[in-house]
Amino acid sequence: MFQRFAAAAIGLAMAVGAAEAAVTGSSTNVTGGLRYTGLGNDDLMRGTGLYQPGTCLFDGANTVCTLSGDFTQGDDSSDAPGDVGSFVFTLTYSGTANPVVARSSTPGSDSVVLIGLGDAVFNLKITTSDMRMFSGSFLSMKPEGPINFSIFITQPRCTGLPDMVACTIANIGAAPDADLFAGVSRFSFSIPDPIADPVPVPGALPLMLAGMAGFAGVRRRCTIGRI
Repeated sequence: MFQRFAAAAIGLAMAVGAAEAAVTGSSTNVTGGLRYTGLGNDDLMRGTGLYQPGTCLFDGANTVCTLSGDFTQGDDSSDAPGDVGSFVFTLTYSGTANPVVARSSTPGSDSVVLIGLGDAVFNLKITTSDMRMFSGSFLSMKPEGPINFSIFITQPRCTGLPDMVACTIANIGAAPDADLFAGVSRFSFSIPDPIADPVPVPGALPLMLAGMAGFAGVRRRCTIGRI
């Protein structure tokens, strides 16, 4: 059962529309796992669930879940195909209740797509071999979202399923309050229309951090998911 499932995608390939240029890549190693909590089938018998990739920590106000590792740029990457680097992928939401809802793409499918974000924000930061940095976010359900990513899992463990029911994404989604925990075998991404992030000079760092704090307040007002 685990061997068959390890090759299946737990979807999350979010369409972002065509882009003339994109930095693309796929992980060579990943730290962090994935949790999927069942919410039951929808009217079309597609399983739904709470989607939470990464190792999560609560700081007293927000929960931040992190996947990290190394990657190789894809053959279609507009930056440097074949180049290597590191990545940090985060999911951030207020409080401790995960608002990110996913759904099986078709009835019985182990591949899922996002259908709601609440106030959650996905952020991706990558660093190339020559220390250039690119970043992007996914903070709404609009198709022109700035990043595209896919997560593949391995060695799932399930709780809350009836005896003899296979530990799969589809079965978890159909069972309210059942849980799947798994490792992440591969993380792939695309950052459309990339512009390398500027490297801050030391004296400018306090000013940049203050600017980021102001921007975070604006961004929070824009993160209500459109389903």
